[in-house]
Amino acid sequence: MSRPAEQPEAPAGTRVQRIGGVTVLAPRGSLTGEAAASFAELLAEEEVRTLGRLVVDLSGVAALDSIGLESLVDAAGRLEDGGLTLRLCGATSAIATILEITGQHEAFDHHDDAEDAARSFL
Repeated sequence: MSRPAEQPEAPAGTRVQRIGGVTVLAPRGSLTGEAAASFAELLAEEEVRTLGRLVVDLSGVAALDSIGLESLVDAAGRLEDGGLTLRLCGATSAIATILEITGQHEAFDHHDDAEDAARSFL
């Protein structure tokens, strides 16, 4: 697998990284309110641009509100409509608990890190 290529900062404090033909979006800080809405827009754009070869790295997310959760769930639904699954990685125990409590954990393919998630596309 090729070495990850760093990309410039994207809106909402999200780092965009390419690992081979897979795009990794890594939001930082709180995925709440306006930041979550901006991330949702970026996520929708990247879904189309990458043909669904997309990973969201949650290791830098400290908080997730209903808007942030909705952005992930909506993206997972759109990808599922196309026969794909949104890959998540690096979810902290707090974020994993939110996904479990809301019943959304099963909507995603979970991985330990971005490289493992990217390899899952092979």
